[in-house]
Amino acid sequence: MKESTNENLETLFQEMKQPTFIEYHIFFLGDISDVEIRKLASLDETDSIKNIQRIYCNYLAINENFFHCASESLSNPLISYNETSKTKYFDQMEEGLLSSILSLRVLPQVRYLRDNQDCLHLAQRVSKQISQIRNRVAREFSREPAVVLILERREDPLTPLGIDWSYQSLISELTEFVDNKVKVNNEEFNMNLIHDQFYKDNRFKNYGELANNLNTLMKKFSAQKDENKDLDNFEDMQRALHKMPEFKKQSANMKKHYSIVSQITKQVNSRDLLNLSRLEQEIMARDNTSAQFREAQQFMSDPKIHEFDKLRLASLLSLKYENSSQRESLVNSMIQNSQDKDEFSSLIEKLRRKCGRSSRILQRGTSNIGDRARNFYKDFFGVVLYNFINRRKTRIFMSSIFLLFQSWPEISLKIT
Repeated sequence: MKESTNENLETLFQEMKQPTFIEYHIFFLGDISDVEIRKLASLDETDSIKNIQRIYCNYLAINENFFHCASESLSNPLISYNETSKTKYFDQMEEGLLSSILSLRVLPQVRYLRDNQDCLHLAQRVSKQISQIRNRVAREFSREPAVVLILERREDPLTPLGIDWSYQSLISELTEFVDNKVKVNNEEFNMNLIHDQFYKDNRFKNYGELANNLNTLMKKFSAQKDENKDLDNFEDMQRALHKMPEFKKQSANMKKHYSIVSQITKQVNSRDLLNLSRLEQEIMARDNTSAQFREAQQFMSDPKIHEFDKLRLASLLSLKYENSSQRESLVNSMIQNSQDKDEFSSLIEKLRRKCGRSSRILQRGTSNIGDRARNFYKDFFGVVLYNFINRRKTRIFMSSIFLLFQSWPEISLKIT
């Protein structure tokens, strides 16, 4: 199974010139042109290629309605990109985006953020591929109208700096979480939505709701365990044996979530994340420079607060009050007690330059980056999404979105 990159195709062409195996069944993770298929056929002189299939799975699906391309963001202010690395990341994003589009069997319109060169470049690459696919195999795709909207991470720099209290986000933030697998105390757990009903039902629950639901699950499991102790006759034993596989599965699942939640609780308590999150919410929702900096200073001087949390807090204040005359002196005073104050200062400045108001398109001219902040403990909409769903802001938002090409009639956006 290969990605249809030039390097992989060239390796495959060389293999077909001198085949190692009697039969070949080839599966591509992305699209492949008819020209390349014909070249493979011409090189297959021994008729050893028995099957060629396109499998559009060159992306990682986290939820039913969310996936990512497993690539670095070009908006990362901490990384300097040369042309080679930039091309690599564009290739990854294009492959992942096309793979998701093709697996959904749609040929959408492409929209991108006006005046943003990275969005324009990716939109051009994707739309070119979609046009080629439409010319070849349009009959295989649905004609239902669809839109790909390409935006820039820097338009909403606050969301990644805040703590999201949903179970899924806490797992990602506070544990070793890679490719839907969690590692806790040298044990690895698979967070599979298909086979784990508790995780599926509680992934978007907040920290408090999660703890209550886990406690309910443990009580239910204990009650079932007590039932199996009273086996008075053969029928009771037979019933207990019949339930044993499901009982063992529930036991393993409960142990998994108990281990994960215990690890999350340990991190929350040791890093004082509840109080820290309260301050983050205060910073986003209100203007109170002196009080917020004073409380932030107390967190920065607290040795039990994680260095990463200190950096997030200082970055949040720097972005919120970037035009304040006191910003630089206050931020510098905050990081004086940090172990890596020079590195902190450099990172905060890079973030401000890359994600500050002058670099954002949708928020130019707004008075306050936190004007549209919501309650972090319950629900938080990023600025871009909030603009999109807010009736009063829709016209302003859509004026910044440019239509690259139109494949079918314009979609009517009905915001209720």
